[in-house]
Amino acid sequence: MARAEDTAFGAKVAAEIWHWFSERHWGALNATYATTFDTYKLEARIGYRLMTEFDIGMEARIEGNVDYDAGRVGALATLWLDETAITTAAGLSGDHDMKTSPYATIGVFVRY
Repeated sequence: MARAEDTAFGAKVAAEIWHWFSERHWGALNATYATTFDTYKLEARIGYRLMTEFDIGMEARIEGNVDYDAGRVGALATLWLDETAITTAAGLSGDHDMKTSPYATIGVFVRY
């Protein structure tokens, strides 16, 4: 098996599911797999619509490849501006060697 620092070409598949359980509660599940280096990611999020333009929630993710496996868990907040969502998340990340560290992300989703 090739190490993850080598050059490789392959295929990738992705699936995303978003579901509103009620007017205020939602959940999302995202999964990807790539044949290059057996790369994978599975992410789950749950959220609560606090106000019309603002959601809060939690997230958990596992990801890895032939050389590495890791996971993370944290909290998130999303601000909705018309067709744009700005999400910030922060929490704790760790890998199979039990090394942990804090993480923070900012993501922008634009519906077009």
